[in-house]
Amino acid sequence: MKKKLVIVITGTGSGLGRELSIQLAKNGHDVFACSRDPSKIKAFLEKQNLFLTNLIPLKMDLTKAVSVKATCDYILKKMGKIDVLINNAGYGLIGPIESLSVSQLKRLFAVNFFGPVLCIQNVLPQMKKQKSGLIINISSVSGIIGSPLLGGYCASKFALEGLSECLAMELERFNIKVIVIEPGILNSSFIENIEIGNRLQIMPKSYLIETQRCIRSIKELVNSKKAEKLVKVAKIILQAIEKNQEVFRIQTGDWAKKVVAKKLKEPGLLISK
Repeated sequence: MKKKLVIVITGTGSGLGRELSIQLAKNGHDVFACSRDPSKIKAFLEKQNLFLTNLIPLKMDLTKAVSVKATCDYILKKMGKIDVLINNAGYGLIGPIESLSVSQLKRLFAVNFFGPVLCIQNVLPQMKKQKSGLIINISSVSGIIGSPLLGGYCASKFALEGLSECLAMELERFNIKVIVIEPGILNSSFIENIEIGNRLQIMPKSYLIETQRCIRSIKELVNSKKAEKLVKVAKIILQAIEKNQEVFRIQTGDWAKKVVAKKLKEPGLLISK
């Protein structure tokens, strides 16, 4: 019989986080779906007539340490353990580096990098005590390969990748695994929620035109056959969890595997496509 796991996921209001929460719950695991607004996933489940008593939406604000701690403490008190932490929450920022304000970058890192750090720090004591656990950090091809106009987003994912590598080595002796997931372009609403450099308004108009062109290009990719389906990506992650795969990095699509392999083979090259 498959082992029933206690799983905590962030960023479950939509997209991959929501799909993954549903897939894991359907497979019988106890899933705590965390987001700033848990009513979003509740409304979606009701609309789809999905009544999963083992999928529990919870409020968590990754930008506030007290919120992360309170939610993790609640889950640990209720369940006595956390087997898997999935750091999925994140958003995008687009525009030339000089168009990104420091305050924008700080907000981005608060969610994409420091949010996962807070979650990890709150679950690790119990995982070490139980001498088992799995931490999955949802990164991106953008965590390995830089792209023009995505400097802020890439920087946040590069940081998460570096943290994950160090963490994996630190936790090996405690029987706690770390896996980094690197999707390519996802068929999601990510681009619809992307933030634009707020200094563009005081810069030459050509910068704004270039940024808008880039957004249109990404939208076309999201709606093309090259985009990875959320269900497929969720199932790849589900398999990695349930089959206890001995792997650190997982690219979820053919294009992602190709470009990451090229970058790792020839790290001196700049690969933007």
